[in-house]
Amino acid sequence: MARSPPAPTPEFEISRQSRLFAALSKKVIGLDELRMLAAQGVPDAAGVQATLWKLLLGYLPNDRALWPVAVGAEELAKKRGQYAAFKGEFLRNPYSEIMEQIDRDVKRAHPDMHFFCSDSSFAKSNQESLKNVLLIFAKLNAGIRYVQG
Repeated sequence: MARSPPAPTPEFEISRQSRLFAALSKKVIGLDELRMLAAQGVPDAAGVQATLWKLLLGYLPNDRALWPVAVGAEELAKKRGQYAAFKGEFLRNPYSEIMEQIDRDVKRAHPDMHFFCSDSSFAKSNQESLKNVLLIFAKLNAGIRYVQG
């Protein structure tokens, strides 16, 4: 019987969080370093997850000086238009091996969270949004090949 790895010590968690905050505080953020730190998990504090995802997905530039332009109303409208175009192109005929895998993974996502797992229209809408984002990412990054996690 395989044993689970031991839980990280509180000191390790504090050190990891400190390294993540330090990486996000740099004038020009190193995306390779950020990917490495994110692979170990991301704390859900003070908008860290949202900022990290925006950086890793290319929504925010890694140069912090450019962030005011990147999050302005005009840029937001442009990004939303791009997403709508991707949805129209990639979700028109979504049924494929990738979609089946994504569907299975989303159904298993965070069974302990009401946000994803309940019979409410709220949870079903969140699951559908997650499926859309994962499918579009998989289609835009076919060379990476979709895998859970």
